[in-house]
Amino acid sequence: MRHLNFCFIRTTLTLMILMPLALPCKGADHYPPDFAFSRDCLESGPTRVCVVNRTNPKPYLEIFYGGYLVKKNLKQIRAYVKLNSKEAFFSLNSNDLADRNDGSEGFVEINKYLNIQLCYRNDRPLANYPSIPDHPVCPGVFPQRETFKLDWYFEPPPDLERDLFSNIQASQKDWFVDLAFVGDDGEWDSRFGQNYHFEFHF
Repeated sequence: MRHLNFCFIRTTLTLMILMPLALPCKGADHYPPDFAFSRDCLESGPTRVCVVNRTNPKPYLEIFYGGYLVKKNLKQIRAYVKLNSKEAFFSLNSNDLADRNDGSEGFVEINKYLNIQLCYRNDRPLANYPSIPDHPVCPGVFPQRETFKLDWYFEPPPDLERDLFSNIQASQKDWFVDLAFVGDDGEWDSRFGQNYHFEFHF
């Protein structure tokens, strides 16, 4: 019996050596700060709105519009967005508007972090950095560190977007979104003045 136990232990140790180990990633979290852990979407006519990461500290909106204004030869379409009691105008993504094929959509993300990149951060002068070919050095100055730290760098959303979310509390249960769209020629798509209305109740 002891001989069998020894063989079992030796075999187990051999397998442990041969099998790769899943180790936690050192440094930055594996997920970028805007990673969509949750996405709740509603549709109305040619438009769709999604609440992303509602329970996270930094939720944001995704707005898609595929109405008749997208089919026109317009240089710009703006979205009127009302979130609960706050309202503002935002331009739809111009790259999406350049695609006039069937199924094309204008698109805008509101309150999402900007210029996200995975990089090393330290406050030593750039001339003193060793060669790090896989990731760049983060912009800005950070607290002194003895070793490099792989981290996510990002910039906050514009003030207009943050203001739209200023009345949204953590884990907000009720989201009321109204949308309308206007082209640079002055023509509106507002559901005949009623706006596209969405209610999220969590």
